[in-house]
Amino acid sequence: MDVYIEKISLDQNYMLFVKPKNYSFDMIHRSSMGVHWDDKKCCLYHNPTKNWSVISWYMQITLAVQNEYGATLIATSDTVYENIAPSVQKSIANANQGIKRSGLKPV
Repeated sequence: MDVYIEKISLDQNYMLFVKPKNYSFDMIHRSSMGVHWDDKKCCLYHNPTKNWSVISWYMQITLAVQNEYGATLIATSDTVYENIAPSVQKSIANANQGIKRSGLKPV
């Protein structure tokens, strides 16, 4: 199952949030990968105790969703980035390379 990403944001505490379009991953904590679901923001976020890079956490979040739900998170040209440096956006695009999907094109 493909799940497109609506928004990827970084808050003032350097927490990464990944908001999927029209999908809830409220049981993601079962993956035991340091990834959680925020019911209020309707997005995935990471455990703040590990000092990883933004791209490392992005990869961890996508892997947790793949492992727990069998779903593939896809950042597209429609994905909104908030407080994400252009170089990190490019790294996210590189992480999506090779994914062939119909409809929206991966970034």
